[in-house]
Amino acid sequence: MESLPAQTSTPRKWYEIWWAVLRHPGKETFQSILQEPNSDYSRGLIWIAVVTLITAVVIGLASLPLIRTLPGTSSDLIVNSSIFVVILGLEIILAPLFAVAGMAVAAAIYHGIARLFGGLGQWGQLVFCLAAVSAPFALLSAAINLVTLPFTVWFPSDISPFVSCCVGPFALALGIYALVLQVIAIDAVENIGTWKSVATFFIPAVILVVLTICCSLTILVPLVSSYLPNLQ
Repeated sequence: MESLPAQTSTPRKWYEIWWAVLRHPGKETFQSILQEPNSDYSRGLIWIAVVTLITAVVIGLASLPLIRTLPGTSSDLIVNSSIFVVILGLEIILAPLFAVAGMAVAAAIYHGIARLFGGLGQWGQLVFCLAAVSAPFALLSAAINLVTLPFTVWFPSDISPFVSCCVGPFALALGIYALVLQVIAIDAVENIGTWKSVATFFIPAVILVVLTICCSLTILVPLVSSYLPNLQ
């Protein structure tokens, strides 16, 4: 692994911070970006909002040709286009808000769990480090979607499955790498060790799955119980 770049007195640009995180995965990298003069939660949330906005606009505009593939007359095309414009407008407005709220809440949950493990970090630091991971990977994900989208529009049944098979493993690898970096970010901020950081990251997902299963069983069991007597 290459040595980390020397810390300079000049504040790094956003792309320099993202590149450092992607290129040098490790606690030292996250601890170095926390030494930046403006390494606070507001900067991280701005990254998330801007990236989400760009992604929504680009993917939305790139999806416009899909409207022509829908069956119907020319008047149906006008209606579908109008609906699409309304949906795109709502997505442009709401997507950044939900993304920012999601990042803030996720960081708060991770920070709370890490405190149970003896974490010593701060919520704002965790937001900044997690945003330094999520923002560039969101752009990479959008780029992958832009690559595969034309094949979906023009060759939905011929080339599209082949492209998906080629791009799928790369997208999976990026997802795993993003997960690893988020775990490292938690450890760098909270200083609780690798395995406790892994637990901090996955405990919310496990709880969500358990709650989903319990809620599903709560709904399904009475329905099945009421339906079984009719079968007898």
